[in-house]
Amino acid sequence: MVVPIDKARNIILPYDNPPPGPKYSLGSMAMLVVHDPPFDQQILKNTFDYERSLAGPRHHGIGFSMDAQAAMAAFLGERGEAASLYRESWQNVWVEPYGMIKEAPHEDYACFLTNFGSLLQTAMFGFTGIRVTHPGWAKYPATLPEGWESIEIDRIWMHGEPKRLVCRNGSPAQILELE
Repeated sequence: MVVPIDKARNIILPYDNPPPGPKYSLGSMAMLVVHDPPFDQQILKNTFDYERSLAGPRHHGIGFSMDAQAAMAAFLGERGEAASLYRESWQNVWVEPYGMIKEAPHEDYACFLTNFGSLLQTAMFGFTGIRVTHPGWAKYPATLPEGWESIEIDRIWMHGEPKRLVCRNGSPAQILELE
């Protein structure tokens, strides 16, 4: 697999020769952060900062794209940005009374499952620092969005066994035996 890199700016490109301006594809690299791409943190930060500079007043995108950007912000230690992006990913598409989510604000239907899944994936992997490919799963210290104290998941399955996940900001996730 070849990943295009702009060596002059030390950033990962979304594809070969992306067009400048408003057609530049934003957030592509962020989609991979929960899958632990094999890049050093500096190139990820440079890519995130570059794309943020291009976004300007542009909307950050559809919910699952914004969730990925929230995971990237958290991974880079930007807790305030992670909280803001995560909230923005669902807030303007939330439908009462049942908390359904629309694909986009202008749609007249709800229950956009991709965004529900991305909210869960971002909270479970993007903020907790766990990676299922890492032995013991706790690969990075948890970086929770600003205002969050912990993430606790009562039951996850690890190697066929039910476990409990507890994360506190700045510490590795704890994978605990069920009592």
